[in-house]
Amino acid sequence: MNTRVDRFVSRIRLLEDELASEHEAQRQRWHYRLDRGRVWFDREVQLAHRRFKQSIPAFIAQGSVRNLLTAPIIYTLIVPLLVLDVWITLYQWMCFPIYGIAVVSRPSYSWSIGTSSRT
Repeated sequence: MNTRVDRFVSRIRLLEDELASEHEAQRQRWHYRLDRGRVWFDREVQLAHRRFKQSIPAFIAQGSVRNLLTAPIIYTLIVPLLVLDVWITLYQWMCFPIYGIAVVSRPSYSWSIGTSSRT
């Protein structure tokens, strides 16, 4: 049984190494770096993003009917999501101390890419 577990562990490590090398290849392809869980693009990529940025009037003038009809519906989700976020935050601040539960810190549970638990 021990050798079987060792084989699993070695395959997991091999796959983790393969995943890390693929991540590095994609990082080089898209010209970005990760710093404290945030993505930072190279200066050239930032300039390219600015060149391709489209204003709202240009979007309306050049957009397809399908996009023009669905954009307002998609953006209406901003308000409910903000209300949900505020409600969850208030819930934590008010109820967690009553039950002796520690308040969750946002930075502790934000999405992070490229971190590895393996040493």
